[in-house]
Amino acid sequence: MNTTIPAPDPNTRKPKFKPPPLACDAHCHVFGSLGPPCSTWVFFRKVIEVNTIAPFALIKAALPFLKKTKGCVLNIGSVNAYSGEPNLLAYSVSKGALMTMTRNLGDTLHREEGVRVNQINPGWVLTETETLRKREQGLPENWYKTIPSVYAPSGRILAPAEIAAAAVYWIADESGPISGQVVDLEQHPFIGRNPPKDATTMTEGH
Repeated sequence: MNTTIPAPDPNTRKPKFKPPPLACDAHCHVFGSLGPPCSTWVFFRKVIEVNTIAPFALIKAALPFLKKTKGCVLNIGSVNAYSGEPNLLAYSVSKGALMTMTRNLGDTLHREEGVRVNQINPGWVLTETETLRKREQGLPENWYKTIPSVYAPSGRILAPAEIAAAAVYWIADESGPISGQVVDLEQHPFIGRNPPKDATTMTEGH
């Protein structure tokens, strides 16, 4: 499998920015479904406050400056917003709420104040935290080199630099007047996906 991460092209034209955009990546990534401690109101509320209410508060606080400069907002969500892994209930709910907020504000603020609001939903990304977490879950040291194609058709999962490159586009002038959009950053569709249940996906090593 190809596990090589492409290097950035030094000749790529640099994006143009208005005065500083607002990128909201408030992030509380905690694991659990309905079992303790995830069933407590304190736990659930904390995740919602960090991942949903904090971005709202940041946008509200920055709005006067964003209006004056015709700036933009980029919320960092997650593909878990659509349902999520079984052990990411609160996290998934918080990102689903963030997605709705992005669409709502992306309409209202753009139309009334000239402030664009968009969101990217990263999928499976090879971060340092994810590398360690998978090892803690019993996967081998180099687990990311043998990922089944049903999860990674390209032979590897996304690199943090690729997510950053996508973020740059959405906060730069190159994205034009686009607002209220949520873009999934993954190698396959999430909504309606129904991969085959045969030897191509069910056999270990594929």
